[in-house]
Amino acid sequence: MTHAPDYSGCTIDGYGIGPLLGRGGMASVFKAFDPSLQREVAIKIFPEADLDMKERLQRFERETRLIAQVNHLNIAHVFNIGQVDDCPYYVMEYIKGCSLGDLLIERNRLPPSQVVDIMLQVSKGLRAAAEH
Repeated sequence: MTHAPDYSGCTIDGYGIGPLLGRGGMASVFKAFDPSLQREVAIKIFPEADLDMKERLQRFERETRLIAQVNHLNIAHVFNIGQVDDCPYYVMEYIKGCSLGDLLIERNRLPPSQVVDIMLQVSKGLRAAAEH
């Protein structure tokens, strides 16, 4: 898997890019600042190598526009899309907190009631996306 370059400390389309929040199987996510609205955001940047074909870029744009149309408490809102150094990205709501993975590392185990609550939240978000 090729990762997007580290854009920490750079400016992308006016967004001040902060620290890397995480890397997944498809993209890198950075904390950023939107100076026009004076708020923290997250920018998810996909590496060029994974989107080297026009068809894949069109799919990325189509899927991002669909995500932006879903308005649900359990889905981060998408604010903008763009491209930097041939790497497509989207700007989304920054949600302060830790990842589920970090929570599991910190606590080792979660009580069953908390697991059920988390799964219900995930399920509700997935349902909203699927219905849309």
